[in-house]
Amino acid sequence: FKKALKLYQKVLKTDSSAHIIRGVAQSLSYLQQPKESTKYFRMLVDKPNPLPLDILEYAQSLKRAGNYEEALVWVEKYREIYPLDLRARNHSVNSHHYKKLARNKKNPLFFALDINDEENIMGFTKYEDGVIFSRSENNSSLDCIESPGVFLDLMSASLTPEKELEHPKFLPHVLNANFHDGSSSYHESTSTLYFTRNAAQKKGTKGKGSRFEILSSQKEDGKWQKPISFKFNSEEYSLGHPTISPNGKELYFVSNQPGGFGGKDIYVSKKRGREWTKPENLGPEVNTESDEVFPYITDGQVLYFATEGHAGLGGLDVFKTYPFEEFWAQPENLGAPVNSRANDFGLLFIHQGEALFISDRISGKGSGDAYYVNFQETDKFFTIPSILIENESVSPIRVLNL
Repeated sequence: FKKALKLYQKVLKTDSSAHIIRGVAQSLSYLQQPKESTKYFRMLVDKPNPLPLDILEYAQSLKRAGNYEEALVWVEKYREIYPLDLRARNHSVNSHHYKKLARNKKNPLFFALDINDEENIMGFTKYEDGVIFSRSENNSSLDCIESPGVFLDLMSASLTPEKELEHPKFLPHVLNANFHDGSSSYHESTSTLYFTRNAAQKKGTKGKGSRFEILSSQKEDGKWQKPISFKFNSEEYSLGHPTISPNGKELYFVSNQPGGFGGKDIYVSKKRGREWTKPENLGPEVNTESDEVFPYITDGQVLYFATEGHAGLGGLDVFKTYPFEEFWAQPENLGAPVNSRANDFGLLFIHQGEALFISDRISGKGSGDAYYVNFQETDKFFTIPSILIENESVSPIRVLNL
């Protein structure tokens, strides 16, 4: 995006068309320069007959810059044009809501991990005495489903008592091809790793318009086996960011397949015997016209995911929800310190109340740094509506087991 920004800025000197201004604004936004990007998005919306998407992106840029009250004004302008848009509905909350999310009530233990450097980290999953994660060869983008310039390899590392990662090492070549090997999920009972890999392409097209698939590999007698393709992979669209439920019977993942709500949606496929069922979209309670990415399902059936489609602090925020009857509960924003004006995603609980997550906040070293957070306050845990407790078929202990 740095190269793109320089090109757009050079052309802007002689061409002030909306297309060029939009290129500058979006490049600055990806490079985490919200104040500067807001100036250019403002130039777009001040032009006659601005595109509705420019209005929405301006509102989102204002949020990243911390100007929540002004952002709400422009969200309402967008909502007047598209009243049924899920993003407009979800973001139409008062400014006090955003200020509450941004307030770090009791300052829980929170720090950046020492393993961080200029490279990208993403996609934690628990493995043996530590975690498996992905690391890039350069820091260009956080989206491992369509990310030109960032190439991911799977690594493992031990977790120290101080919650740091040590002894990082690459996983065997069978799990690291000459493509992206990204966000993963390990199922301990079956020693199976589900992970994202981009499909083979013609020479010279690596990273451009990539299509991603979900693969799985089982560890037998200490050796990883040849990866197997998930039965619902397609040549027409991408699947990625898998997360397997602790019982091994539900696989949640992200896909941009037709029939969704727009962008990338979260789906679930259920295991019946040895077969996986046709993927089901989680519906409008979770998915929006924006991208919903990096899902993570716990043994308490709480689903964590990241999106910009629900009301948040700016960029991707981490949300949580749970299944209730035939639907999903209204997603709840985790607030600070997990969420910020930057992109925050990829949360994984490593112990009760302790989690790792990824963020590209400006105080970090790269465009995807790892952080530790300790949720010790009871009000930070997932609350259970009384109607759920009254449902005798659902164990409150099971829901609380994060």
